[in-house]
Amino acid sequence: MIRRFDGVGDVLGPSISLFFKNFWLITKLVVVIVTPFEAFQILKVQEIATDWQFTVTAYALQFFCKMLLAPALIYALTKRMETGVAPGVNESYSFALGKIGKVILCAIMTWVLQILGLIALIVPGIILMLAFEVVYPVAVLENESPVDTLQRSYLLTKGHKLKILGAGILMSLLLGMLTLPASAIPLLFGGVGGMFWPVAVLLAVLTDIISQGTTVLSLVIFLSILRTLEPRQSVIR
Repeated sequence: MIRRFDGVGDVLGPSISLFFKNFWLITKLVVVIVTPFEAFQILKVQEIATDWQFTVTAYALQFFCKMLLAPALIYALTKRMETGVAPGVNESYSFALGKIGKVILCAIMTWVLQILGLIALIVPGIILMLAFEVVYPVAVLENESPVDTLQRSYLLTKGHKLKILGAGILMSLLLGMLTLPASAIPLLFGGVGGMFWPVAVLLAVLTDIISQGTTVLSLVIFLSILRTLEPRQSVIR
């Protein structure tokens, strides 16, 4: 399924296929970690809007959920592709916990560099966004230090940035169309506060599930750049 990265279609098609073939696996991973956060955010929407402590707590929970979910998902999908058997939720998150410190450091370093690039001339920031497209897969699947992880992502994406940009734009459009109904429903009720809260949580979780398409794309780009793995060669460390 993973092909050489010669064009946008070489990663976009496999990413969409991998996402939908593993939709239930992705759903389980997202629901376990995201549902409590979404419920907290929706039930406390008034406090979050007016109290800085709740706001900070909400952002901290959101950040932690994202940092834990990304390595769990990358590990689960990679193992499913390698063995044909999906790991359990506990196994996936146990692996993710061992990587979360490194993933957080890589994420912070990446964001700082991207922001500096955007402040400088915008274009350098965009180039760095594309250069760090595979930071999470490298951080999760290779035994590199945080600095070496960023360097590795930069080198891997060299010569592929325009294709990565094209694939990212098309994937964002597709995910946007998929999440549009869930985003539009709250408007009919005058916002999240006007909805029955379990329904609001369900819609938020559904949006979170669909948004994992970007992580799937990043993983496929990483594997595609490396080309097809040699038989029985594992990328899980």
